[in-house]
Amino acid sequence: MKKTFTLITLLIFSLIGFCCDLAAQVHTEDSLALVSLYKSTNGSEWDNSTNWLEKKVELWYGVSVQNKRVTRVNLSRNNLHGDLPDSICLLTSLKILNVADNCLIGKLPTQINKLNSLHFIDVSYNSFSNNFSIDFQKLRLSLGETSFVYLPQRKEISAEKCQLSISENNLKKLRFGPNPANDYLKISGVKGIVRLKIFSLLGNEELSYTSHGEESFRLELDRLKTGIYFLKMEINGHVRVDKLSVR
Repeated sequence: MKKTFTLITLLIFSLIGFCCDLAAQVHTEDSLALVSLYKSTNGSEWDNSTNWLEKKVELWYGVSVQNKRVTRVNLSRNNLHGDLPDSICLLTSLKILNVADNCLIGKLPTQINKLNSLHFIDVSYNSFSNNFSIDFQKLRLSLGETSFVYLPQRKEISAEKCQLSISENNLKKLRFGPNPANDYLKISGVKGIVRLKIFSLLGNEELSYTSHGEESFRLELDRLKTGIYFLKMEINGHVRVDKLSVR
């Protein structure tokens, strides 16, 4: 009898826990739509992808959730590049969509006009290939009272230019230290090939190094005298210069 009671108690608590988990979940179609957006726009290269695919949807950067439905997606200026997936139209409770100033190409999903809850959408400063005078105007009219910002659009963005955009972003993420340095300098956050040079205040090149795909590397500074130098780092034509102090 005691064992039976214990089993029933465990079962009740298990069911309670299961129900709590369900209550915490976001609508399935909303989750699938966001995952598709992440994959279609190269989410691993976004400037900020905090908590995406790792924690609860309501904790994902740029996403707002109410009553288990996604109501806002704000990923403007976040280095999205690729196509805006048709699955974005699954977010039927979406009120605000802002993906302005990214590297989005292809066609803007025309079914987006089916999102009846949408109040504001900004897709400007991308490179959508929709015909401005026809497609965008029709979409604007079909959206009714929704504020729809789609101009200006950039000229067609080539894959090479998108890659340069990624490189510029990667350059910003590079970290180095210690600074002031003693006998070494560690470079971390590396993505791609980095060309590094150290110059004196007179402009003389004192040290150079080219990475070979490693995520971090250590640069020996024993050849440098105590003083102030300029650290120049370059990825695919994008250059970053920082002041470096050597003790």
